[in-house]
Amino acid sequence: MEPRASWKGIRASAFNQMEASFSSRVIFEDNLADIQPARWLLRNDTFPGNLGLFRPANVIPQLSGGLSLTVIKEPLGVRNLSAAAVSSRSNFLFGRFEVALQATNVPGLVTGFFLHRESPRQEIDVEITGNRPDRLLVNVFYNPGSEGAKFDYGYRGTPVSIPLGFDASKTLHRFAIEWDPCFVRWFVDGELVHCRVTWGPTPIPHLPMTLHVNTWPTRSHELAGRLALRALPASAIVRRISVDSFNADTRPQLASVPEDI
Repeated sequence: MEPRASWKGIRASAFNQMEASFSSRVIFEDNLADIQPARWLLRNDTFPGNLGLFRPANVIPQLSGGLSLTVIKEPLGVRNLSAAAVSSRSNFLFGRFEVALQATNVPGLVTGFFLHRESPRQEIDVEITGNRPDRLLVNVFYNPGSEGAKFDYGYRGTPVSIPLGFDASKTLHRFAIEWDPCFVRWFVDGELVHCRVTWGPTPIPHLPMTLHVNTWPTRSHELAGRLALRALPASAIVRRISVDSFNADTRPQLASVPEDI
């Protein structure tokens, strides 16, 4: 797959040392016609802010291509709702990540496309909430430390809500994250909509992260509104995911980010 024209590539000045320590650069475009088990993990877990339990059965192939990520009302013991999430098996460090998706418009649900890690927790978010599918919520979470540090506090980014000019639940749109040692940029349908530089207001995540796409019911009314249970089941559609990055699983030891970027 050739990189998109809007993607200017990974800057050599920032990556000369890193490229030498990796055995592979990863470039792929996956139309998700079928789930490749070596590439993707269908999640079967949850987290405290999630009213649902992620279940592999809620990731459903579509006849027209891609996947539906469905939230269903059903008693599961630990939760009374089920949800859907797909995660990469590989860890990535910097690059461009793009998804073609159609969000849900059910209040209380969140459709997310994001990079995430623990120990220390770092994250770069694209989120669309069901109560405001005409807006894009972007965020960066940053905690300091090297690989394995048990830090889940520290510097946190503030979310930014961006008007889209359209309803993201009506049809597919492209959402992209460009992650560089010095900045994070967010794109919608190829257009730059937001940029966050280092210390604006947080440092930029500097450790490998996995890639995720999900739909889930949030406990937070402030985030996505009160959950509209009568509107369930509800689904988001994911048609394509593309990646241009470094596979961080292929190097034996994490190198520090060059300081002269």
